[in-house]
Amino acid sequence: MNFRRNARSINIGIFSPSSPASVNATSRYKRAKAFLEQKNINLIEGSLTGKADIYRSGTPKERAEELNELLRDPNVDAMILG
Repeated sequence: MNFRRNARSINIGIFSPSSPASVNATSRYKRAKAFLEQKNINLIEGSLTGKADIYRSGTPKERAEELNELLRDPNVDAMILG
């Protein structure tokens, strides 16, 4: 997969709307994060990245707050599920 090199980096916000991949698949998450950072893509982790509340990343309210924080962040160019 080839990515074009941009003059500026891209900022992608990561949020955990359900089961947290950053907890359930830690090595995959770290590997993907390193790959994207090599491609000049900065990851902005949501407040629930790396956290777990049994099988979810947090309560419904916490997950909504995480999403809204990233939506309102002027530095975030795009978002993906984490």
